[in-house]
Amino acid sequence: MLFDAIARAADKGTLKKGGLADELRKTDLQTPIGRVQFNDKGDNPNFVLYMAQHQNGKIVIVWPSDATTGKINYPGVPW
Repeated sequence: MLFDAIARAADKGTLKKGGLADELRKTDLQTPIGRVQFNDKGDNPNFVLYMAQHQNGKIVIVWPSDATTGKINYPGVPW
C-alpha cells in the first residue's frame, strides 16, 4: 500500500507537497487483515483487534466472539 501510494504521488509530482498523505487517504484495499482505508487522522476506521492463540500447531482466533475459530485456553500453557 505504501509503495503504491508513493508511486502515485511521485507520478503526480506531489510527493514532496503532502501528496503521499493524500494518496494514502485514497487507499481502499481488501487485505489479509481486512479492509484498509485511512481517514484524515491517518487511522484505519475498519481496524479490528483480534486475539489469537497457538493451539495444536494452528492459530486460533479467540476474540472477538463474532470471529472466533476456537475456545480460549486459560490459563495459557507455559513456554
